[in-house]
Amino acid sequence: YQYPRIRVPGLSDPSSILISGHLGCGSYQRHRRRYEQSTEAQQLRSETAGFYTNLYNKVLHKEFSEAEVGYDNAYGIFRYLQYQLTHDAAMPELLSAEDYQRARALADQYMLATNANVSSASASEPSMSTIAGRTLSQLILRSFEQNIASQGSIAKMTMVFGDVEPAISLAALALLPSSANSYFASVPDLGSSFIFELYSVNTSLDTVYPEASDLFVRFYFRNGSATDAPFQLHALFGNGPSRSYLSFTEFRQMLAQILVSSTEEWCLSCGSTAIFCQGAIPSVTFKQSGLGLAGAGGVGAAAALVAVSLLALIVWLFKSRIRRRLKVSGSGGFRGSQKMASDPDVSFTPAVANFDIPGNTTGRRPGGATKGHERTGSWEMEHKNVSTTISE
Repeated sequence: YQYPRIRVPGLSDPSSILISGHLGCGSYQRHRRRYEQSTEAQQLRSETAGFYTNLYNKVLHKEFSEAEVGYDNAYGIFRYLQYQLTHDAAMPELLSAEDYQRARALADQYMLATNANVSSASASEPSMSTIAGRTLSQLILRSFEQNIASQGSIAKMTMVFGDVEPAISLAALALLPSSANSYFASVPDLGSSFIFELYSVNTSLDTVYPEASDLFVRFYFRNGSATDAPFQLHALFGNGPSRSYLSFTEFRQMLAQILVSSTEEWCLSCGSTAIFCQGAIPSVTFKQSGLGLAGAGGVGAAAALVAVSLLALIVWLFKSRIRRRLKVSGSGGFRGSQKMASDPDVSFTPAVANFDIPGNTTGRRPGGATKGHERTGSWEMEHKNVSTTISE
């Protein structure tokens, strides 16, 4: 076995843009404020004031101030109620099913309005509602392109955990159905998965990596993490069920129309004051957006995106505990520094390492992909402070 590389980029790391493009983005925050000042939001705020006051008196007063309870905080309130219903045995006696469902519907309405509005507010701020999905699109495309360029030797699997906003906006950008009876008309449940799979239909036993023209992409969605929740195939970019897959060439063309291609583009679009923006565009003086890096976090459940393959696959998972058992047959498998004859060489390069970084002319972070069987010390290994490399 081989340990995966795990990175947790903070908001001062340009790689964080790929999975949290909405955080620290002043233009996104301005979009949210415009919505909150809109006639629709003001009407909803007025119509739901009594509802939220009732919730405050019943179940919210211990954790929320009265000023925090209202439509503008609909998503945070819903997630709190959801958590309490799961972990507090007394909550079902205090919160009716009708009130819970209404809180959820209001949360869905607010999150879709602020993260899934694909229309442009102006020529200078295109689709800032979906900025998180646009940066996530870059990660997905880079993961696939890495796998293709390396003939399948790297980027076999890319797993990314982030907020719920990127998944909502990516669904809107990919024109996934948003009808009333669709999964995508609401915020996905915690533990949900978005999966993008790059594959070939070649049925021969030829081990040569397929040509790009022979590669296809398909998308699966799993709502929640229940064992009986199915992975369902969905058509992308407005195609019908008969076109549940796209050629990689077509998929790349569609993503190219929506993605944010570089740190510089994100910084200029967002008017961000992030420290790496000043390094990416030193000649630009940024105006304060009113959102500091420390305060850029929002209430949201963690989500995840996974890319794996027959050649490569990408999945998005919302905050949940994942347990996985690995079974190793007697014919192969690592233990310590020993390598069995049946163990294949596998190398990984994290997709987040490939985003545009000022001063990095290679397009990769120092270290690159793991070479052969490279493992660092851990509590399981006899020599905890020694890195061991085995090559064939």
